[in-house]
Amino acid sequence: MCLRCTRLMPRDKGKASGGGAAAAAAPPPPTTSHVSVPWHVCGATFITENVWDKRVPVDVLKRFRPAPVGSSPSQPCTLMRPGRITDPSHPAYGQCGLFAAKKLACGAHVCDYRGVVCLTEHESKTSDYTLSFVDEPGIRLTLDAEKFGNEARFINDYRGTGQKANVRFATRVDHRGVTHMGVFVSAPRGVAKGQELLLSYGKGFWLARGLLRHHDSCSEQDVDALAETLERVLLEET
Repeated sequence: MCLRCTRLMPRDKGKASGGGAAAAAAPPPPTTSHVSVPWHVCGATFITENVWDKRVPVDVLKRFRPAPVGSSPSQPCTLMRPGRITDPSHPAYGQCGLFAAKKLACGAHVCDYRGVVCLTEHESKTSDYTLSFVDEPGIRLTLDAEKFGNEARFINDYRGTGQKANVRFATRVDHRGVTHMGVFVSAPRGVAKGQELLLSYGKGFWLARGLLRHHDSCSEQDVDALAETLERVLLEET
């Protein structure tokens, strides 16, 4: 998840009933104007499996990654593509985002968030690409896509876009027993082809960056407004 520039079945369309006229088609979900961005401009190495920090204890590694890293070719997923945002009204205008390459149904597994897995005590204090991976008593792991990652690092926060979050994070375990941080479609009607994938970074992200330090009693609307302000400040600094 690029936190700076960027963290069920489809419903049927309306049909005619009885002998009456067909129901009016629902307007298509709004899309964000964008242009494609080659992977090599992202400033990170593309990976298809997480990289594990050598300081992670062997017993922890075996629990969450019992199978060896595969040798599959490093090919981007065909369900989405990174792009440069060209809409001036977008909070991440001129930066990167992630867009659906085809219609995605609600509940669909879009991809996994890839990066370097390390003990939370060893996580980078400056990276804007960190995500809590495991948080259990005695085991806290962080996933960081700053230097190594995949397309998921480009997912923007929904605040300020005029849209709602349409994807979410959830851990999953594959057939090998390996734990991943998956990205799943959360929008009830799915995500249209060309539509931007958007997350809710959550209050914790903005608290960690200091803006909400003294606003623990803020309403959700206040959190959104403050978060949008900080997002714009961060973008202006890049």
